[in-house]
Amino acid sequence: LLRATHYVPPAPGPGLAVYPYRVSAGIMPDYHFVLNVCEELVRVPVRPYPFLSVDEEARLGLAETDASDAFLRLYLASGREVSLSFSRQSGGKVRLPPPFFVKTGAVRETDGPALVDPYAHEALAFSDTTASPPPYLFSLQRQGLARATAAPTPSREDIFTLCPVSPPSLVESVLKDVMDREGRIALTPTDLETFQACAFRYLLQKASGLREWENDFVQDDRRWYGTFIHRTLELFFSGLLETGDHLSPGRLSAGREVMQAALAEAEAEKTAAGTLPVPPLWEAMRDDLLPGLNAFLEETVNAYGECEIKGVEHPLNRVWEKERISLAGTVDLMLATDFGTALIDYKIKYVPGKKDLAPVHGAPASLQIPCYLLLAAEHGNIPEAAAYYSFEDRMYAHVCHPQAKKRYFGAGEIQALVERTEETVLLTAERISQGDFTGRGTDAGSCRACPLRAVCRRKYHLLARN
Repeated sequence: LLRATHYVPPAPGPGLAVYPYRVSAGIMPDYHFVLNVCEELVRVPVRPYPFLSVDEEARLGLAETDASDAFLRLYLASGREVSLSFSRQSGGKVRLPPPFFVKTGAVRETDGPALVDPYAHEALAFSDTTASPPPYLFSLQRQGLARATAAPTPSREDIFTLCPVSPPSLVESVLKDVMDREGRIALTPTDLETFQACAFRYLLQKASGLREWENDFVQDDRRWYGTFIHRTLELFFSGLLETGDHLSPGRLSAGREVMQAALAEAEAEKTAAGTLPVPPLWEAMRDDLLPGLNAFLEETVNAYGECEIKGVEHPLNRVWEKERISLAGTVDLMLATDFGTALIDYKIKYVPGKKDLAPVHGAPASLQIPCYLLLAAEHGNIPEAAAYYSFEDRMYAHVCHPQAKKRYFGAGEIQALVERTEETVLLTAERISQGDFTGRGTDAGSCRACPLRAVCRRKYHLLARN
């Protein structure tokens, strides 16, 4: 059956095709390489009655079993030649082979030189520029090291992670790339968050336009999933906005039908664009999507009661003419409730906490909802309610709400949050206008996850200077 069913087309051309699916999804390659096949990662625990406690299972003789042998047999039949491997040590842990291969005597150690870390060699080369070139580097690393060696040693003033940009002509060039048509410094909530985390990263991304290189053949399921949910809800609420309809406890049944139609329309758009995941993966995602979207409707009605749709993907903006600053953002959903306006920001999983919005020390890590409250206040009073909704947890996290028992801030605290957010906007714009992109920001650990580490080389500059 697997041989006869081809869920995904084979990738033409040279190179290795990478597919993020179990076994081979109907593909029969000549060579199939399966990595990280250690006992810990391939284990497939099976509990016939998961609702029982461990003690109850033991008393009834229903101990948990491991189905990894069956999966490994399928992997062994997933290509003309199949190679399975794992590392004895990974992530500081000692790894063990799966029992299936131990029993069959198929485990063998590979011959060859020990693995090397090209990045460790590169760090060493930058810290000791008189040493001979390291033997183990990727081609791109060799090119960068050769250019760094050929270039004159930069002075402290030329390293923008340590000193502001100079001379003034270069500052003016940078500002042209971050200004709008009216000559104002144009900011978004994402820009502010990036600047607070690392001002130099803001410079690289916003002014220089640098982006992380992405592989076309690797699909970011989380990002695609979030985009699809946004589009489905945009179709759903836009329909209600056009017809003047509203949400209420008595209209949940009709709302579920409209939601199903919106999901089908979003699916049709992705199908036409050729960006829908392969059928087995999409069917599993769709089975989870509709109940999650319907749960969102129920939680919204429970939190806000009967409400009208005030805005869908609603743009907000504000201008500080004297300071030559503009701030713009897009709210996922605006509702008109019995107690006032409510702003809702969709999240797939992670929801910022109170300390992310208003830390005791340092700058805030999350500025989306604070910026939305600031922008909405420009067109009237500060909204009475704002919240994040987590689709994975299927629940609201209320930033402010006059009737919610659990909320981040009371009515008296929201005014202070909005004022601090405005101060952040003004201080950020002032630093940008002065060409100041120094400092690590509030989270030094963000350097490890930064996609632009290879451009920044902050630690290598410091090593060479010291």
